Amino acid sequence: MPTWTSVNTLGSILIIIKSIMTENPIQYEPGYETSHNKDYDIVIGYYNNLIGIIKMLTNTPEDFKAFLPVMENYFLNNFIKYYENAFSGLKHEGCKYQTHYSIYAYINYRAILFKLITIYYNLGEKHNFNCDNSYKIYIERHINNKRNKQYYQFKSSLGEEPEINFVKKTIKKIYPNIKASNFDNGYNYDYQNKTFVVYSDKRGYKRWKASDA
Repeated sequence: MPTWTSVNTLGSILIIIKSIMTENPIQYEPGYETSHNKDYDIVIGYYNNLIGIIKMLTNTPEDFKAFLPVMENYFLNNFIKYYENAFSGLKHEGCKYQTHYSIYAYINYRAILFKLITIYYNLGEKHNFNCDNSYKIYIERHINNKRNKQYYQFKSSLGEEPEINFVKKTIKKIYPNIKASNFDNGYNYDYQNKTFVVYSDKRGYKRWKASDA
């Protein structure tokens, strides 16, 4: 999220917030207003867990520390939602996803789950919260796994952990090999079995985008 500047208005801030609370966040990126990219969704979802939850609770920025008690209380009371959301990401475990603006992620939801559980019990002890002890087995298994190199599975109300395929998946952007600035907006060009169209971004630069995006 960008820092506050004189060009930010209440409307622009609300759009930024809305973009991280939607099932299709890429539609708020310039040039992708009608797009849907599952790989982009996976990357954003992964970093929401890693930064928006784990980092904010364990390495809270100074300006947000006043909200830390509220965040900790909310996390404790809604832990099962965080856990099951991360659990659902295990189907992407071991893959690499790369998407727009060179954003990429090596998916490691097993580590995410372990960190969420560890935070849960640490905060439970700090606030004298009555935690569900059934998750402690995963902390023990995680430690033993490091020692014995054994495989262990997470479980949730969603079922058992899905089978993991350790395959790196990279999405490469393909654009015409000629400059968009050479043409007027709306110009169509066929390249590698796709049709691209020229448009101007918010800064006035001409760019290519797929006509079906």
